[in-house]
Amino acid sequence: MPELPEVETICQDLRSSGLVGKPIQKVSVFWHKTITPLSAEEFGVRLVGRTIIAIERRAKFINLLLDDSQ
Repeated sequence: MPELPEVETICQDLRSSGLVGKPIQKVSVFWHKTITPLSAEEFGVRLVGRTIIAIERRAKFINLLLDDSQ
């Protein structure tokens, strides 16, 4: 598990990389249990095309906030 300063640094790097405002183009699922009960295909369909509006840190988790378009 990464340490808190490391997670904050990653968030800052993601923000400065220009991800905010970009649409999600592709979704890959490596641990299927993290998206249960959805299938990887359904999860991807729900995310592709949505826009990242913010990147935040909550404790040691990185949250990508998305627009509400479905």
